[in-house]
Amino acid sequence: MGRIALKTSAGKDALKQWREQPGMLGVRLTFHRDADRPWLTDGTADWFWPEAQRNDIPVMVHAPERLTEIGEVAARYPNLRIIVDHMGFARATMDDKASPAVERMNALARYPNVFVKVSALPCFSTEPYPFGNLREPLRRVIEAFGPRRAFWGSDITRVPTTCSYRQTVTHFTEELDFLSPGDLEWIMGRGLADCLRWPLAQPQPA
Repeated sequence: MGRIALKTSAGKDALKQWREQPGMLGVRLTFHRDADRPWLTDGTADWFWPEAQRNDIPVMVHAPERLTEIGEVAARYPNLRIIVDHMGFARATMDDKASPAVERMNALARYPNVFVKVSALPCFSTEPYPFGNLREPLRRVIEAFGPRRAFWGSDITRVPTTCSYRQTVTHFTEELDFLSPGDLEWIMGRGLADCLRWPLAQPQPA
């Protein structure tokens, strides 16, 4: 997922050939810092959404304080695949703040073109692995979106040093008994590959 300049005219031209770049599957936008937060609502990003839909480019978005606006974009551009980062959580969404944040995230589940990354979970709990206080919020998000629209991610560069990469994986594959093997197949990679139209490697003949 690449970054694109929203404030320059070069951005629109770049989108036309975006996926012709080797390995490029989509765009990632962030609207959570003082510098870029206003761009979602002040008109800066308005040109981007129809162009991304026209060029069939999926978009990952981190805008934890602007989920309502993301829902409006999804409704306006129903063929644009929008993937919301980190369950829509902000850095301050810790422990008991997760439950109300889930309500805001799940309000977007009614849009079939919105997907969710169930990622960076260790960042939002002060409890040790397996982060029991996030079990129910996570279950509710996956239930609302379904396993085909919920994508695992580690965000390993942000997780606390007390959590290993292996634990970010086993948290899902071994600790969440409400997920079936079929659910896990979609959540742990198949769903994301399908959404991004990311060709999976075919098994080589023996």
